[in-house]
Amino acid sequence: MIDKRKMNIRHVLLLLFLCQFSWFISSCEQTVGVTDGSDPVLQVDAVIYNGKPLPVIEIKQSFEMSGKDPFYVDEEELYVSGADVVLTHNGEAVTVREVDPGKYQPESGQIVEMGDQVSISVSYEGKTVTAEAEVPKYPVDEMVVHPSGMADINNITGRNWLYVMPVQAELPFIADYTALRIIAGSKEQNCWPYCNYSRFFGDQHSTTETLTVRKEIAVLIPWSEGEMDPPTGNVTIPMYVDLQIPEPIYVDYIRSYSDEFVTNTVTNVEGGVGLFIGAIQVEKEIRIEVELRSR
Repeated sequence: MIDKRKMNIRHVLLLLFLCQFSWFISSCEQTVGVTDGSDPVLQVDAVIYNGKPLPVIEIKQSFEMSGKDPFYVDEEELYVSGADVVLTHNGEAVTVREVDPGKYQPESGQIVEMGDQVSISVSYEGKTVTAEAEVPKYPVDEMVVHPSGMADINNITGRNWLYVMPVQAELPFIADYTALRIIAGSKEQNCWPYCNYSRFFGDQHSTTETLTVRKEIAVLIPWSEGEMDPPTGNVTIPMYVDLQIPEPIYVDYIRSYSDEFVTNTVTNVEGGVGLFIGAIQVEKEIRIEVELRSR
């Protein structure tokens, strides 16, 4: 039971899967008030990736937000413990175990594949919500990524020389939403803005059958103590490609999201809120030859 007397507490109306991806939102918690006397609804959140086992499912209670007569609740009290969870993977029942309050782990070692379908039903205190997820299918193996110019020295970051190089990626399809990140030399993330995901909306490329992406990426070359001049010449290094494509409903979510804390009611959970969706994630390592150039 939620204690309305508690104060100075964090509450998240919809803890959506961007918090797990960490693509564009740096924080997923804010202090807010909820309507006094409002009836909570069940919130179900999970992202089901190809190439991985079924993920932990988060189940909470969510309240209507209001600026009038708010009360405050402990975030921990929003997590639903003891819910009845029925989960199926491609029509086969999967046992689910509560590993922490509000966090339910499917007990299946089966690896999810593109096109898989997962359904869930959650019952708690007289409320029942349902949702269905499907992992998208695209010929992602046909994606081609290659350098389109030389790598020019830019800076030193951490223990690496930072070069900047143009690349071109060609995807033989247009998804509703695509996020793409490419880094060369090292997977180190301390190279903003060149290590960020680029995002693409399918309806902005509706006149073509393929998605061609041109962007500048970071090329990270190890720096040695006392080394004064950046290396130049040709080197062979790995290039890391991270491609992610969620179900189409995510387009509605990201377009309705605001940096201001406003209610986001985009959901595929019948009778409740949250996002229970499938997503593609493809990570590739490609060996490339790069020409390093000093200014």
